[in-house]
Amino acid sequence: MKKKILFILPTLKNGGGTIRSLQNLLFHLPTDRYNIEVLPINFEPFDTIKLTNCSVLPNLKALTAIGTNVKHLIHLKNLWLIINVFVRKVVLVFFRRIRVYHKFLPFYLKSTVNKINKSNYDSIIAFQEGFPTFFCSQLKANNKIAWIHSNYEEYIKLSKKDEQHIYSNFDHIICVSAFTMKAFLNFFPQYHEKTRYIYNVLDENFIKEQSTLEIEDSRFDNSLFTIISIGRIDRVKQFSKLPHIAYKLKQKNLKFKWYLLGDGYPSELELILKNIVFYNVEDCFVYLGSKFNPYPYIASSNLLVSSSFSEACPYVVNEAKILGVPVVSTNYGSSYEFINDEVNGYITTLDKIDIIIEQLINNKDAYTQIKSNLETFVYDNETIVRQLVEIL
Repeated sequence: MKKKILFILPTLKNGGGTIRSLQNLLFHLPTDRYNIEVLPINFEPFDTIKLTNCSVLPNLKALTAIGTNVKHLIHLKNLWLIINVFVRKVVLVFFRRIRVYHKFLPFYLKSTVNKINKSNYDSIIAFQEGFPTFFCSQLKANNKIAWIHSNYEEYIKLSKKDEQHIYSNFDHIICVSAFTMKAFLNFFPQYHEKTRYIYNVLDENFIKEQSTLEIEDSRFDNSLFTIISIGRIDRVKQFSKLPHIAYKLKQKNLKFKWYLLGDGYPSELELILKNIVFYNVEDCFVYLGSKFNPYPYIASSNLLVSSSFSEACPYVVNEAKILGVPVVSTNYGSSYEFINDEVNGYITTLDKIDIIIEQLINNKDAYTQIKSNLETFVYDNETIVRQLVEIL
């Protein structure tokens, strides 16, 4: 008999490492062993992804009221549903204002919890920290799994939440890298016995197939040494610092083109565009926006630069390696797990990235050696899937 599995996550909005992780995981889990359902908390009217090998449950009113932006509610098709969710939203705001929100929340969610519990899932998985983990902690299942997709130290700084008691309700806690696990256990060492790290699944064949498709953006030109940076436009990625690095390379009369792909926070994008003009690098540093398929851009580049100050499990680094593209990365905690420094890439500080790039442009033998070392790289999905199956 197949096991019944429920994944809970904030949204199905396209973009972000968590969504890609779930897509790849669902594709690789054995369909003859599991019936999988996915429950999104937020209602997203635009750009939601399609998942394979699973059933996506409809949004639940109580959860939609908690997680969804008010301006999106008008896209709900039923007027009474809009009113219902809006009223719930107002009630939640009221209890947040009078500072009893967390005491009220279990009571508010009781009927939703009871509804899900009737499905008798074998395993329920909170696929992201935060509210999905809190909600999952309220549910009943033989096996409950919490998945940590972030550097917990940075997450706590931003969320300012005390989640210590929540994780006592889980049987397993999965972190996406050894670094991520260490950061989590620094806060909660009492959960050492049930915490482990398992890397994200990557669909190597899909990445390679997609990389062969045509590039439709005429602004992309790889006739010069081509550098690419990809990710959510967010302060943590430090993309706003890249125009200055490009300026330093330009001052050395190096010939290159640097492209940035992604979307995200408007204020951060505004700073990036402002810096492109300020450093007068419009001719060599180009923001291309978000691309549904970034893989042809990676495969057609000479180098990928990962400039974040924090990454749990850098998807784009592994994707570049699969496509045989060398990586220069800042020295965030997990970088050493995914890059063999000076063998298949480089790890350095942000202020020295220009020095590494200069070396790779000027020293063709050094660049060729790094690229040659990537030819034997294989991403070990088989081991990752086996580790997951062991705890499902």
